[in-house]
Amino acid sequence: MIKKIPRDISIIKYRNFPLWEVDDETQTEFSHFPKVYSYYCVKLTDEDDERIVQNLTSELSKLFGLLEVNQLIFLSAHNMRWIAKHIAQENDYETLINAVSYFDKHKLTGKFNGAIEVDKVDLEEFFKHFVILTNCDSGFFHNHFLNKKQDILGYVHYSGEVQFYTLNQDMNERFLKKIKETDFVDAMREDTNRI
Repeated sequence: MIKKIPRDISIIKYRNFPLWEVDDETQTEFSHFPKVYSYYCVKLTDEDDERIVQNLTSELSKLFGLLEVNQLIFLSAHNMRWIAKHIAQENDYETLINAVSYFDKHKLTGKFNGAIEVDKVDLEEFFKHFVILTNCDSGFFHNHFLNKKQDILGYVHYSGEVQFYTLNQDMNERFLKKIKETDFVDAMREDTNRI
């Protein structure tokens, strides 16, 4: 099941989401990022461009299944609609058209700017379209996902790398154990912890 959560409710309820806004008058940036226990950047062992979406969605779903995460909440750090107007009007790239149609089918287009709760059974399909939007829309870069217990935060980069932030020791230990059962490998980024 896919459920919409109003932005104001999601910000109060899920306080471990990153937030970022700019005061238009003063051009001052305001941001919030949760206290992180450990930070990892991973990538797939198979980085073939034609299979990246399928492999990434499959491995993300597998990892959260191994971690026994039953729902993920998705939210943009910036107060913006999920599907930008110019992306919604795109009509020459079938993969992107299908991703927008998926979001539209679930009433996640238009002015909706809140959080999206996705159950485990819908996670792989949702991730597929989420990753496509991440690859195709340069403005779709503030979107994170968080489990309901708020102890693991994730972010998909357009390159296919995935950032994971464990927010406590228990999740960190579970993550380090379960990530080894997937096709993810350490991306060896500077200033990240090693898996």
